Amino acid sequence: MNVLQEEYFPNYPVMNFHYSRGDYFNRAGDDYGLYRYEFELYLSMLLKYMGADDYINENQRNVAYQSIIRLKPDNTRFRIGDIWTYGEKNPPEAYHMMLLASGIYKDGYLKQFFFDRFPQPHHIWNSVTGLSPMLYLVLNDTKVERRIRNELPLTINSGGDTGVITARTSWQQGKNSNAMAVSLRMPTKFYGGHQHLDAGSFEVYYKGPLAIDSGIYNSGPWTDENGNAVISLAYGSEHDLNYHKRTIAHNSMLIYKEGETGFGIGKVNDGGQKSLTAYPHNMTYEEYASTDADAAEIISYETAGDSNKPDYTYVRGDLTGWYSSEKAENYERSFLFWNFFDEKYPGALIVLDNITSSNKSFKKTWLLHSQEKPTVEGDTVTIKRTEFGNNGRLINKTVLPEETTSTLIGGAGQEFLVKGELFNAVPKSAIQEAGKWRVEINPKKESEKDVFLNVMQMSENDDEIVPLEVKYIDGTDNYAGIEIKDRVV
Repeated sequence: MNVLQEEYFPNYPVMNFHYSRGDYFNRAGDDYGLYRYEFELYLSMLLKYMGADDYINENQRNVAYQSIIRLKPDNTRFRIGDIWTYGEKNPPEAYHMMLLASGIYKDGYLKQFFFDRFPQPHHIWNSVTGLSPMLYLVLNDTKVERRIRNELPLTINSGGDTGVITARTSWQQGKNSNAMAVSLRMPTKFYGGHQHLDAGSFEVYYKGPLAIDSGIYNSGPWTDENGNAVISLAYGSEHDLNYHKRTIAHNSMLIYKEGETGFGIGKVNDGGQKSLTAYPHNMTYEEYASTDADAAEIISYETAGDSNKPDYTYVRGDLTGWYSSEKAENYERSFLFWNFFDEKYPGALIVLDNITSSNKSFKKTWLLHSQEKPTVEGDTVTIKRTEFGNNGRLINKTVLPEETTSTLIGGAGQEFLVKGELFNAVPKSAIQEAGKWRVEINPKKESEKDVFLNVMQMSENDDEIVPLEVKYIDGTDNYAGIEIKDRVV
């Protein structure tokens, strides 16, 4: 106990500050967050069985749900932060972590999630990041009744500072699942490290990843244009600092101001969000806990209808603080996710941006990333998934601005292009969703104030499925409305 008091107790304020926020998500992301959380659980277990179980905030339990919440219907995961386990259901530690958390907090949902992956006793292994048979016996509380994830709400807001909202049309899992799912990102604090400059970003899944998070954290080897062998790339590489972690790699908004700096130690100006440190360096605890790290505010959040199966999920955030004050005077992004409860047309995602720049010449760019090449026809972008048994389709209609230009960027050797410079990286496997294409949507007319209104509808990739009509309701300066299917917003 003396060792614990000397080595670990000084760190409790840091851990408890994060846990006190109530997040269902670890700030380090979908890989590092789970990896680090595991060791904090081991500490909780030690304290509990030594009779000192009141040192760590009980909200530690919430973070374990990240492994469940972040699963896409095909059992791979949405991406936030630096990811090295592309295409995997979860890193191994995510599963035995669930048994750890279920044993500490007597939670049936977490326990069932472990047994979903390891249904037989012989699947217990003994390694540095594994479970020994002894730990299995200690943690597997036979009095804790297993509970299935289908009982959980279809929309879960992470809460706290991480601003992660994950919504779906059902918990049906599997490659042939008819469930649609979205990941919405509204972080309110900057902390650096494995965090990306991705405020306001989103991902969409339906019968395959459609709107994706692009870039590569650790790449495979390749030979550069000078014939030099590049073994691999990882944290702090040119690709990582100038593309992967930057706003341009995400489905977010760019505001380009010539000569802008302040993106950390990356060298290129992508027009994206700013860093509050020599990025990707972490903030100190004192900085993070203060208002110095505040970058955004969630203005409103609501769901409607059945709390477990909501008709819609709505979130609106003020993201102005994520951009340099020299270029952004005001920026709000709103998401509306609609569950249509329809097998043919499962749902829609509407994105509304109200943005005012300090100069009308600062180019605003709405980004949409995909794995397969999209088609662009006027105000409509169509993304289809046909590889690896996927069969989904996303159709995005840009309702506002009324006049736009859409530029398609990508393809072999052009995947990670930023202002004419390629920051190359190579996926380690064919199934790695690193992104190959992006569409950049810009207003034709220069203006300080712009409103972007984009409506995405999902269906199977079947030409016989006629896209739903999207009707614009013009409220002039007071509001902008959309009618789609039998809904109006």
